[in-house]
Amino acid sequence: MLEYKNIKVSVIVPVYNVEKFLPKCLNSILCQTLSDIEIICVNDGSSDKSKEILEEYSLKDSRIKLINQKNCGVSQSRNNAIKMANGEFVMFMDSDDYYPSNDILKTLYEKAKDNDVFICGGEFSDFYDENMSLNQIFKESLDGYIFPQEGIIEYSDYQFDYGFHRFMYNRKFLLEHNISFPLYKRFEDPPFLVHALIEAKRFYALNKIVYAYRINYKKLHLKTKDTNDFLSGLRDNFMYAQKYNLSQLRNYSYMRFKEHLPLILASLNKKSFELINEINVYCSEINESAVKKALVKYKLSQIFSIKNADDNIHKILTILGLRIKYSKKSLASNYSKILKRIKKKDKINICFLVNEISKWKSQSLYDLMAKSDKFIPHIILTIADIQYFWDVERQEKFLYDNAKFFEKKNMPYSFAYDFNKHKVTNLKRFKPDIIFYQQPYEIYNIQKPRRTSKYTLNCYIPYFVPNYGFLSMDCGQELHRDVWRFYVLNEEWANIYRQYMKKCSGSVVGLGHTMLDEIYLNNDQTQDYVIYAPHWTIPHKNNPTPIRCSTFADTGKIILEYAKKHKDIKWVFKPHPTLKVALERIGWTKDEIENYYNEWEQFAKCCYDSEYMELFLKSKAMITDCGSFLIEYFCTGKPLIHLISSYCKVSPPKPTQDIFETFYQVYNSEDLYKYLDEIIVKNNDYMKDKRVTVLKEQNLLNNYAAKNILDDLSRILAE
Repeated sequence: MLEYKNIKVSVIVPVYNVEKFLPKCLNSILCQTLSDIEIICVNDGSSDKSKEILEEYSLKDSRIKLINQKNCGVSQSRNNAIKMANGEFVMFMDSDDYYPSNDILKTLYEKAKDNDVFICGGEFSDFYDENMSLNQIFKESLDGYIFPQEGIIEYSDYQFDYGFHRFMYNRKFLLEHNISFPLYKRFEDPPFLVHALIEAKRFYALNKIVYAYRINYKKLHLKTKDTNDFLSGLRDNFMYAQKYNLSQLRNYSYMRFKEHLPLILASLNKKSFELINEINVYCSEINESAVKKALVKYKLSQIFSIKNADDNIHKILTILGLRIKYSKKSLASNYSKILKRIKKKDKINICFLVNEISKWKSQSLYDLMAKSDKFIPHIILTIADIQYFWDVERQEKFLYDNAKFFEKKNMPYSFAYDFNKHKVTNLKRFKPDIIFYQQPYEIYNIQKPRRTSKYTLNCYIPYFVPNYGFLSMDCGQELHRDVWRFYVLNEEWANIYRQYMKKCSGSVVGLGHTMLDEIYLNNDQTQDYVIYAPHWTIPHKNNPTPIRCSTFADTGKIILEYAKKHKDIKWVFKPHPTLKVALERIGWTKDEIENYYNEWEQFAKCCYDSEYMELFLKSKAMITDCGSFLIEYFCTGKPLIHLISSYCKVSPPKPTQDIFETFYQVYNSEDLYKYLDEIIVKNNDYMKDKRVTVLKEQNLLNNYAAKNILDDLSRILAE
């Protein structure tokens, strides 16, 4: 029996419905070389087999202390356990995470004692599933993930607010300073960590990965119901930042606020309204125009409003503060009536709604419709709903640039935007029978399918060919549920989407992708160019994105220098349109960005617009970390050097697993140099036969997507 006086560390593990991951978590604690520990497992009302697993483990090892309670949340569970713990130090473990080595508790405990600190921690890394190893560390580290050096660090010199799991805390210190987790369901840990580090003033930093953090969309994505907790945590951090003059913490909290601003504004309620006003006391910058307008709109909505409920099935009517929930008319019913109406027409008006030419991927469909006797296609230009990020002047200039693109093609277009009033306009004035959307997000309410379904049929063709399997992004948005026809790559992908989308207004149909039509129509086997196409999602605290597939921080300069040494090769620089913005966010100066781009322009062909398929066809190889290009370029039959970010999930669904295995996969600079020499310089494409075989098996090039979609529409209209 373990004596309480000898317990050096108490590991606190709240448990709620994690039967799949719990054994790995517990095993990683039990195998620690520091044996004088206790493991306090708080079963927080689990309804799966978690309780049985805990009971089984507690019988095998007396160090496990099991507490069963009604569900009260992770914060209360941790707070209760802190009071019950007997260890000199405590650590916190999420029950789906684990310790990556067996000496972690011993090392942290000894470092804390040797350096006489209340808090000691190491680096942490994330992972996605049981088949993936821990992500590697970037050379240009992320603040807060990786410490600048090993040793004592003053918190005032290195302010951050996340990663509390990888710290060991002196229990007596926590109790004496009344440091506990606020009772929030989300964003409860940043205020706890900040409070602890402020009180401790310094901590010992270990240059060692001490915690493995499981990435999943539940952890990554803030939901509407969580916004009040998120705002509460931000308020706490802003309060600490002002009280203790922590400017870095303040700036980081403000960045987080702006990152989630669209969701915050879309889910305003009485509580969030009060929290924003509280935050404004500590950070007046949040009271910008977009927030002001939303707050005014919210006040009016408390008098009278009608809006969609979270389930997208009901509406909520508010009259003088009284809220009434009722079922709303289904979009499917709307579409059925509209279809009956347009079946009687000889000519069908088609509108392609475009707000960014880099996402214009329906040219083949437009061209076919323009040649038909039945369909009259027209381009409608609008702006994206990103006013919290781009000012009006910049958006309007961007809109004119989009217009020039279609002017060069002699394609008729109209603006769904009022330049005098500086706002988007109703699409009904164009009298569309069918609208094709180019992207599922950043659409103003008046132009969303939820509104336009009252007078038109809505279709969607993704602006990229899916591959990584980020289903919440690929088919989990509001637009995906609301459109009449959702056209995807093939029936395999359609089935995946149907299973993920429990409720939708229309049909998911696998008829091919219009982006691949140019390969189908133009069999140009010229092999001249080598394309370098870097993505914008650079992992950095100032460039937040759940995808994080860009390797530019590690590979951007290497590839430029390599290309400069091999100018005998024809190079193409094809950066993502947002790369410059991302570089500004992570600290590059405007001069550094322009110098980098200018260096490419000295010897390479630079492509900054959406018409890149011709370059694909004329190239001999591609180097990229851009997920959107992977299957598109695979269909050319040419070699692809795939730059893989250690912070991005590369676990493709079944339809694309075989394709990914034909890429030359790069995980580090050694791999990069090897493949650049073999594929680019020596032309030793040794996986060509495998690629050709898979290309034939996938049967992606036998589909003329534009014709398939046109035939699909014609068939439905003729029925």
